[in-house]
Amino acid sequence: MGTAARPYQRAFDIAIAAALLLFWTPTLLLLLAYARIAYGRSGLIKVQVLGKGQRGFSRVMLMPDLAELAICRDTGLCLAPGAFNVLAGEMSMVGPVAVDAEREAVLRSVAPEFARRYQVRPGLIGPYDGTINLLTVRTAAKSEADYIQNWSLLGDLRLMASRLVAFGQIASREE
Repeated sequence: MGTAARPYQRAFDIAIAAALLLFWTPTLLLLLAYARIAYGRSGLIKVQVLGKGQRGFSRVMLMPDLAELAICRDTGLCLAPGAFNVLAGEMSMVGPVAVDAEREAVLRSVAPEFARRYQVRPGLIGPYDGTINLLTVRTAAKSEADYIQNWSLLGDLRLMASRLVAFGQIASREE
């Protein structure tokens, strides 16, 4: 479907981000209170990343110490703060993973097609399921280009469902 034909994506993003925040707010508040007590600071950080059209914005994230806790890593709670960016229109629920300017320059030098990612908003959940580094950048760039070219709301739902299944599998393995 491509970038021009996304009439329902924004409404979908708002609905899912709002539901995510409603679901996770009690746990997130407890986690942020824990961060204040344990670390003496907020559990949220802002990271400068590039968005649609290579415009920079501050992505809201859990501080790394909290993101590594099992409840965050294994349940998807780590995605909840980014829902604020989705509601602000800076991100989508699904899309290419947001990266900072320094990392973007390195990745684009390896795979020039990586630049296509700036045609759409970055997502909390990306089409490439893995860490993007110098070894995987070509695979990630192809996956993102395919996502952008063939976007559909059903495809976004499938990606989100696959991540939920993955979170469930991680959690059940640790029990």
